Amino acid sequence: MDHIEKVTVVSRFRCSGPALAVSINTQSVPNTDFRALTFDNCFTSPHRLIMAYPSNQPQRADDAAAGIDVTDEFERFNQRNDIFTRAFWDERIRSKQTDAFFASYRMEAMPRRGDGFTQRDFALRNASWLISDLISERAGETGKREGFQASIDNDTPVAPTQQPIDDPAAMAKEIKLIAKFFGADLCGITDMDDRWLYATRVDTRDFSDAPNDLPEGMTSVIVMGHQMDEDLVATYPSALAGAATGREYSHEASIVMQLAAYVRNLGYEATASMNDTGLVIPMRSRRAWANMPAIKW
Repeated sequence: MDHIEKVTVVSRFRCSGPALAVSINTQSVPNTDFRALTFDNCFTSPHRLIMAYPSNQPQRADDAAAGIDVTDEFERFNQRNDIFTRAFWDERIRSKQTDAFFASYRMEAMPRRGDGFTQRDFALRNASWLISDLISERAGETGKREGFQASIDNDTPVAPTQQPIDDPAAMAKEIKLIAKFFGADLCGITDMDDRWLYATRVDTRDFSDAPNDLPEGMTSVIVMGHQMDEDLVATYPSALAGAATGREYSHEASIVMQLAAYVRNLGYEATASMNDTGLVIPMRSRRAWANMPAIKW
C-alpha cells in the first residue's frame, strides 16, 4: 500500500494473567490490558484507500502467520451477544448474582469482614473506576455507553492545517513514543481488519442492536497495552482485584482520548475507543507488538 489515510482508535478487551488464554498461536503478555487506536486522514487524495480487502471476507493470506484460523462459516460478531451485555438482557445469563456484581460498582456493595472485602477495599475499587465511569456514563441518555458499548465521542476538533508527514516510519515511531508518554506500557501498529469489528454495537437504553458507526475507510490500527497490578490481580475475587482492573480502565480512557487528540491536533481525524468496537486479541496477534514498517500516510 502506498498511502494509508485512515486509522481508528479502538480498545476493547481486558486481560490479566492467565485470562489471556485464546485460541491463537501468539506470545502472551501477562497482566496486560489491550487497547487499539485508529485515526483517519481528512484530506482527499487520489490514493485514498477504502479497505484493502472485501468486508467480512473469511480468510486472508497472512492469517496463518498470525496464528489465526478462520472458517468459511465465519460471521462478524454482534456486541449484543457478548457475555457482559447478555447479563443485562438474556434471562439465561442474568441472575441475582450478575445484578449484584454490576451494582457493587455503584457503591451498593455490602462490605463484610475479611481481607479484600472491607468498606475500604470497595472504596478503593470504586474510586479506581471513576474516570472510566465519567466517560462511559456521559452519553447514557442517547443509548451510548462510551468506551464499552460505543466509541468515545471526540472533544478535540481536527486542526484546519495538516502537519506534513514526510517520513512515515519516523511518524510511526513518534506515535509509539507519544502513546508511551501518555502512559501506555506497550504500543504497536497493525493494519485494520474489519472482520474483528462488531457487526453492530448496543443501544444501552433497551439493549437492541445499533450501528457500529466508525468512519469509513479505516486502514491502520495502533494497539496499546497497559499492565495491571499483578499482586492485586492475584487477589480475585476480592474487591481489591477490581481496583487493579478499574485503574487500568480509567488510565485507558485518558490515554486513548489523549492520543486521539494529539492526532486530531496534527490535522487528522481520530476516534478514541476502549472495549466498544470489536475484538482486540486478533488485532494484537497480527504482529502488533512487532516492528511494523510504518503508518503510511
